[in-house]
Amino acid sequence: MTWVDAIADLYHQNGLRLQADPDSALYAAHHARSQQAVHDLATRRDEALADPKLAFPAAQVLHSMQNHWSGLTVFVEHPWVPMDHNVAERSVRISVVGRKNFTGSGSAWSGQLAATMYSLLMTVKLWGINPRMWLTAYLQACAENGNQPPVDLRPYLPWSMEPARLATLAGGPRRSAPRRRLWRAHAADNTYPHRRIQHFMSLYCGRLFSPDDIETIQRLIAEDPSLLRTPLSRQLCALWQWTKPNGELKDMTCRVALLRLQADGLITLPPSRALNGRKRAHFPPTGATDVEPLLGKPVHELEALTLRPVTAPRPATAASLGVSRLWNEYMARYHYLGYTPLAGSQMRYNVFAGERLVALLSFGASAWKLAGRDRFIGWQEPERQKNLPLVVNNARFLILPWIQSKGLASKILSLAARQLPNDWQSRYGYRPVLLETFVESERHRGTCYKAANWIPVGKTAGRGKKCPTHKQIIPIKDIWLYPLRRDFARVLCR
Repeated sequence: MTWVDAIADLYHQNGLRLQADPDSALYAAHHARSQQAVHDLATRRDEALADPKLAFPAAQVLHSMQNHWSGLTVFVEHPWVPMDHNVAERSVRISVVGRKNFTGSGSAWSGQLAATMYSLLMTVKLWGINPRMWLTAYLQACAENGNQPPVDLRPYLPWSMEPARLATLAGGPRRSAPRRRLWRAHAADNTYPHRRIQHFMSLYCGRLFSPDDIETIQRLIAEDPSLLRTPLSRQLCALWQWTKPNGELKDMTCRVALLRLQADGLITLPPSRALNGRKRAHFPPTGATDVEPLLGKPVHELEALTLRPVTAPRPATAASLGVSRLWNEYMARYHYLGYTPLAGSQMRYNVFAGERLVALLSFGASAWKLAGRDRFIGWQEPERQKNLPLVVNNARFLILPWIQSKGLASKILSLAARQLPNDWQSRYGYRPVLLETFVESERHRGTCYKAANWIPVGKTAGRGKKCPTHKQIIPIKDIWLYPLRRDFARVLCR
């Protein structure tokens, strides 16, 4: 194991420790592993320094580690202390970079003003309050008081606010009680920032799991050892009111979250009924998807285009399952990314010119975070988490290889933008307001999206959804957006 791997393993063990209840046996186990990992690093350091052939640059690094060892390992016995300075450095980065660009940044007056505003805004953020909502409320009160500060400042001081007002200015209900309980388990006083406790919460599939939630899962499993995973996920969704906008339980999302919790060592699920594990879906080519005669007419000479949803009605019929499997087979055979199942809310379409299949496309859940998209919308974090379902991702778009019709792709995109909101409303009970998609820059130029009036807003970082590093691991893609209504930004930011 290299030094990098050993340090990465220590970060992992400490992360698992922070996610566990401090009073649980799981916490004690991860704490012991963290202590052992630190001990192993110290032993390895000392053995390397004792080697007379050790290169001088490596010796310098290890001597520095030895001299600062007590400070580097303070987090082991004091879990509320971060392992590194990343949080602090990131928190001051905006201020440091911004001060160089602000008008008047060279004057003492502007420095004092900036320091005052930073103190105010960071204080309300540490209390979980949306800074923009707080500032809007305060300035409105000043305007109503003749452009003077309000006489009573208590409604604007977080430590003096009523819980209902705190929840209002936070943009939603606060989930701070379990965090405070955990914090008191680690610190005997309240001198540490409130938001530091967030290290003891775990985010899975867009939902924060508290230690109380983990205990609930473990209790349900212990009460009924024969409980299968699907009924377990439905019970939890009903208990937590974890539902889709149309009221249906998010049981599939919950099962994914449970698997990830188990992978991180936080829970142990009942055994899967699939003894050899669930196999990845495979759609070998059949004669039903063989190449057909070339169609080279321009789009205006084709028969009327129609988008037909690929549905799986309950109970599913042989015909509906056949249509769904055929869609998957076409995608697996002819799309350069192949077939992958869509997670969460989704719509799939077959596109016909008359009765001839010419294209296939699908829409699903949007990306969790995209810097270019989020800037374009003007999202703050609470708004993004609340309104993300209103953004739908065009996950796949396939024009069949033997269909070479000029203008067809942009025409289909235009038809989809008109039809999808109604279909989504019918299936899930709400209407999306923005579409997004990704176009691999080195492979495609996105001409059809440009012709259909989609808007390029930047590029992805190429790190993927769960990349643990800041390095590119997948191809960089262009981000394209299509608003489905004029006031999309207002809807997404409320």
